[in-house]
Amino acid sequence: MVRTLDDLADDLRAGGAPLPRCTTEELAFHLMLHEAEVLFDFLEDDADFAEGYGLPPAEEFSARHRQFSLWCEVFLQDMDVLYHYDEDLAHVTADPDRPASRQLGTGDLRPNAWFVTFGNLRPRDAARSFNPDVLDQLRTADPDAFFASTPALTGAVPQSPAPAPDLRDEFETFFGYAQRRFFDEPTAVAMARSRDRILTLLLQAPVLGLYLWPSRDRARAGQAGPLLVDRDFCLAGRAHVWRLHADQNERHARTWALKLLDDCSAYALRALAAPVPS
Repeated sequence: MVRTLDDLADDLRAGGAPLPRCTTEELAFHLMLHEAEVLFDFLEDDADFAEGYGLPPAEEFSARHRQFSLWCEVFLQDMDVLYHYDEDLAHVTADPDRPASRQLGTGDLRPNAWFVTFGNLRPRDAARSFNPDVLDQLRTADPDAFFASTPALTGAVPQSPAPAPDLRDEFETFFGYAQRRFFDEPTAVAMARSRDRILTLLLQAPVLGLYLWPSRDRARAGQAGPLLVDRDFCLAGRAHVWRLHADQNERHARTWALKLLDDCSAYALRALAAPVPS
């Protein structure tokens, strides 16, 4: 992956087009364009920033230097690698044998195929040079660190303790509510209580200041029977206000429940004046 970034940079240094020749290089191209967008933003906000990066000042750049979408159209064969960032499609498009993958024509997006040169392009020279300083860093690095979390690059990977059985059972209860076909006020109250029990077990402290606020007048208006998603039942999180709802499939319900609990945990820790752990 490091060499991939270097290869595209060498294309530019040689005055050529940064033409991605494999899936990894396409991903690197997207990363480089994103970094370029960030650099432009800093150039406009800080006059000294350009000098530190050896770049011209902001006024020397024009709109044609910001043709990021056009560059994607010109230099990339497709945008299939971005399916990896789509929660709904990543598990489908990564498997070339699935009918959806064949219909979309994504090819083989599994990691082992990322470095295979596209059939319509010539492979890069296997004997090409590489920055010796980077090679030294790679030789002394822990290979396992490249497939672990970022902290592994500087130290041991922290091991999370296994959740207590009560915590696991309570999560399954909350997760089950999110899959219910119908949703009514008792379900919303039960989800709020389950959420509080989960956070109390997780944080090993009573959760205070977290509340459910149904718009009860509107809730009563639907008491002819169970409701599909009533969006007036909300829970406070740190970054979002979470509207409780149900009628989700298993995968979506689990993902949604984990995100809700993560945000509400941060909210609870802030209320308890405790640091938020990673």
